Amino acid sequence: MVFERTLVKSWNRLARVLPIGKPIYNYPIRANFLGLSPESATMINNIYMTKLPINIFKGTNIQVDVLNNRRHQIIGVFVPALIALTVGFQFTMYQFTKAPTIKSQTPAPDWEVPKGYDFHNLPPTPANVALWRKKQDIGHNEWDYKMGESIDIAVGTHPWTLHVHEHEHEHDEEEEEGNGGGGHH
Repeated sequence: MVFERTLVKSWNRLARVLPIGKPIYNYPIRANFLGLSPESATMINNIYMTKLPINIFKGTNIQVDVLNNRRHQIIGVFVPALIALTVGFQFTMYQFTKAPTIKSQTPAPDWEVPKGYDFHNLPPTPANVALWRKKQDIGHNEWDYKMGESIDIAVGTHPWTLHVHEHEHEHDEEEEEGNGGGGHH
């Protein structure tokens, strides 16, 4: 186990304070907890001591020994492997959950750009044409930012909000004409 010494010490403190178990004494902590062979340890030591692009141990008296030194095994083998596994797992999950790519995209049948389309030099994409048609429906009213406060901006800022309930008002007027004014207004 990677952090067995820390876990054993924490368990011993907890067991002494709370009556939930017995402390663990004389726990055999192995220096080679990953079970590396001497050949693979020599290869890893050689990589860290001579093959790195920057000699990080130049001018020091450090000898990397991942076979007999627990800290070197954690820092030099376990942590890089953990980072590689994490990156690989994240990449795999991204590949499985990302949105599929669009292979081909064509406009709907009989869709065409209107003859009067003139929308500030924007290309006639479906979104721009829809926005242009909406502006034609509601007219070209200016935007009203009022005093620039969030409460003022929320109501009546955009001219579209003036036309949101027009269909309801037309419906109410029809009811008033048909019912002779006997509605619930």
